[in-house]
Amino acid sequence: MKGISKLVLAISLGAFSTGVFAQDSKEFGFFKSMEGKWEGVQTRDTGEVVKTQSEFIILSDGNTVLERLVEDGMPMMTTYSEEEGVLVVKHYCSLGTEPEFEAALMGDSKMSLALSPMSGYVSGEADFVNSISYEKVSTSEYIVASQASVEGATQSNRTVLTRVD
Repeated sequence: MKGISKLVLAISLGAFSTGVFAQDSKEFGFFKSMEGKWEGVQTRDTGEVVKTQSEFIILSDGNTVLERLVEDGMPMMTTYSEEEGVLVVKHYCSLGTEPEFEAALMGDSKMSLALSPMSGYVSGEADFVNSISYEKVSTSEYIVASQASVEGATQSNRTVLTRVD
């Protein structure tokens, strides 16, 4: 009996540490599939063109995706995870804010994120990214479009990312 109890405990602990009970949502799986290093060119609506780099890293036994992002030499970070099966995205921005996003639209090769009402940001009161969309062109190319509120005005960016590893 003692041996059976130890076996049940070992199986239970193993299930928790390997995520056996968790199944990723389609939205979270979208970002897990981007694991690796990416480089690209971002075109801003001002006409300015800047270089970008992203690295998507899967952490926490597959429960979090960390994106290390550099735009025009400015490092930033975004985390992607799930809470009770719902995608949670938090962006640590060079604009000095930390907006949170939720999935707004999902297709086979597209994902749109909208600013969560819980973020509390208001255009004109803070500078922040308010939407991001991803389009998977192929396994080695994505188009990322974003909009930000900067000094109360909307700025748009379009980035073409290419996998480099």
